This record gives sequence, C-alpha cells and structure tokens, in this order.
Amino acid sequence: MNMSANTILLSLPLAFASAAAVGCDSDGDGAGVIEEIQIEGSCGDYCEKAAECNDDVDADECQSDCESNVTDCMSDEQEAALNTLDECSENACNEFLGCTAEAALECSFGI
Repeated sequence: MNMSANTILLSLPLAFASAAAVGCDSDGDGAGVIEEIQIEGSCGDYCEKAAECNDDVDADECQSDCESNVTDCMSDEQEAALNTLDECSENACNEFLGCTAEAALECSFGI
C-alpha cells in the first residue's frame, strides 16, 4: 500500500467519527429499532477489516468509536450505515476506502 493510501485509511475512522458527530442526531431512543447486537457485529466486522487493511488501526478502539457513532445516528440512518459497513467488510482493501466514506455520508446526511 502506498503512503497516501495508508494515510487515507488511517484517517477514515476519524472521518466517520467526525461526520457522525456533526451530522447525526439521536432520536432519543438510543439505538432505536436497530438491535445493539447488530451494531456490535457490523462494527466488529468493519473494524477487523480496517485493521487487516492497515496495521496502524486498533480494532478495539475502532469498535468503540464505531458503535458510539452509529448509535448517535437516527434509526433510518443507522440501518443504511450498518448495511454499508457490512458491505465494506466484504471488500478488498483497495475498495475499502471509498466504501467507508459512503457509510459516513449515510450516517451524517442520510445519503
């Protein structure tokens, strides 16, 4: 992996966290209709893939950040973001970057 791709991959969990903090509002129900176990599973798979694609990603820290950020999104945005994170987890590392950005946009803006 070249240096610029490595730098981008390192910044994606932060970008997801920042986008979630800016654009996601809690609907007052915590995780809403999305089960906590689904959030844990999707974030776990996503973070395992992030750590696989970049040795500098700490899977445990990523998991905690991911769960917190997804829980802060409204229920309809949670589902879309989790579906995208599940898809990202199945991608090759060279496809992982763009996929992760899509999940952050879904959480922030419902795109």
